[in-house]
Amino acid sequence: MKWFGSGGTACIITICAVVTSAGFLVKSILLANAQSASSSSSSEQSSSAPDPNFFGNVSQSILSILSIYLLIATTIQTQSVYLYYRSWFWLWLCASVLFSVLGLSLYYPIPMASTILLWAAAFAQVVIPLLLVIKIGAVEAKNWDDVERHRY
Repeated sequence: MKWFGSGGTACIITICAVVTSAGFLVKSILLANAQSASSSSSSEQSSSAPDPNFFGNVSQSILSILSIYLLIATTIQTQSVYLYYRSWFWLWLCASVLFSVLGLSLYYPIPMASTILLWAAAFAQVVIPLLLVIKIGAVEAKNWDDVERHRY
C-alpha cells in the first residue's frame, strides 16, 4: 500500500492519465471536425462513424478517476482528517468510480442511462470535496474553540 500512495507513483500515474486523456480529447475534437466537414454526406455514413462525444466522455472519466486516485493516495499516506475510517468518504469515492465505468460501458447500448450515470459520477465528485470542507471546518472550529477557551 505504501507504493500506491507514494509521491513518485502518483506523479507517474498522473502524467500517464493526463497524456491519455489529452489523446482522447484530441481524437474527439478531430472526429467532431471531420463529422462537421462531411455533414453533406448521407446519414448512413455518419451513423457508422465513431461518436466524438464518447471519446470526450472517456477523457473526462480518466481525469475523474485520476482525481479519485489522488484523493485515496493522500488519505492512505497521511490518514488526515480522520478519513481513513469514514464510510461516507469511501462510499462516495466508490460510487463515483462505479458510475463512471458503468456510464462509459452503457454509452452505446443505453445512451440515456449512460448520460445519467456520467452525470451522477460528476455529482459524486462535487459532493466529496463539499463533505471534506464541511468536515474540516467542523474539526477546525472545534479545535479553535478549545484554543480560545484555554487562552486566557
